[in-house]
Amino acid sequence: MKKLKKKKKITRDKEYIGKTIRVFLSYSTEDKGLAGFIKDSLEWYGLEVFIAHEDIEPSDEWQEAIIQNLESTDVFVPIITESFSLSK
Repeated sequence: MKKLKKKKKITRDKEYIGKTIRVFLSYSTEDKGLAGFIKDSLEWYGLEVFIAHEDIEPSDEWQEAIIQNLESTDVFVPIITESFSLSK
């Protein structure tokens, strides 16, 4: 009988933040819960993830902040749902 190996515990090294792939999530505001879940999941792997409802400060000009983040992103990920396809 084969002996099962224990899986190594995966830990996230915070030192990689700022030195990794930057992801921009595009989503309908109706799907912000889903976007937050995806962001948390990707950040667990050490990626930097931008989602507007969490990462834009209330005093920031939101359109400018979105454009700046789009220009500096490595990966653009649209979260395509029914809500996304109905939004402008």
